[in-house]
Amino acid sequence: MVGGCAGAEVAVDAERGRKVFIEREQGHCTRCHAVPGAPEAGNLGPPLHGVGARLTPAEIRVRVADITQVNPDAAMPAFRKVEGLHRVAPAYANKMLLSESQLDDVVAYLATLK
Repeated sequence: MVGGCAGAEVAVDAERGRKVFIEREQGHCTRCHAVPGAPEAGNLGPPLHGVGARLTPAEIRVRVADITQVNPDAAMPAFRKVEGLHRVAPAYANKMLLSESQLDDVVAYLATLK
């Protein structure tokens, strides 16, 4: 898999994806989701134990990138969508929450949760 800038090969890294998933400055997904080994986890979203056994990487990717494609009523933010959003703080307007390579890494990490 590749992510990042056009023409630049970036190796997908599940451990890097785990860090993005857990760290507050990046994805901070554990604010709502529980995963094995996370120091703290919320319960607003579903626990993701075994998600890699239930969903393909492509299915995981669409849910992280824009959950509204699967569940229009979901409270989870769309990490790779900027159009059609309302009441976005000016500092975040027209900015993706995750880069393409970060999304690739998060998907790789979640796919390991079997």
